[in-house]
Amino acid sequence: RDDVESRGLGDVYKRQGVDKAKELALQDAGIDSSAATFTKAKLDRDDGIYLYDIEFVSGDFEYSYEISATDGVIVDKDIDSIYD
Repeated sequence: RDDVESRGLGDVYKRQGVDKAKELALQDAGIDSSAATFTKAKLDRDDGIYLYDIEFVSGDFEYSYEISATDGVIVDKDIDSIYD
């Protein structure tokens, strides 16, 4: 199995969760959840590190975040115009 539980991250996943990662991204961007449309929200593994890959659109901008699954730290973020 290639899921969170089989990799021993059950407690981490429950503690942070994708919903918490989405909330952290929205808070960082200063966007209310009612003004955002999520296009991606999933747990990924990158170089052995588990990260939440969060993407959403609000207004004329697309927001992309990578958030640590273990401590909720924003590892990377990018904001682009939807017109680019």
